[in-house]
Amino acid sequence: MKDVLRTKKNNNKKKTNYQKKVNYAAHGYSGNFTLSTLDRHYEKDLSLDEAKELLRKCVHEMKTRFLINLPDVIVRLIDKDGVQFITL
Repeated sequence: MKDVLRTKKNNNKKKTNYQKKVNYAAHGYSGNFTLSTLDRHYEKDLSLDEAKELLRKCVHEMKTRFLINLPDVIVRLIDKDGVQFITL
């Protein structure tokens, strides 16, 4: 993966953004819990069923450690065929 360094000029001020390209990401507070699961189990060429199983592990981790009860998680699969909702 390549790291990208971008510089913008806004109102005569220079702003530098350091961006790193990654294979996966987890956002928000729950990302603190799920990144370790992704680090441990992610592989480059996962099948759809393997990816679903990995997402199940991440959701289990969130439900175990997150302070708020999360009833359902909505998953969208984005591929060459468009956007689909999938169930875990």
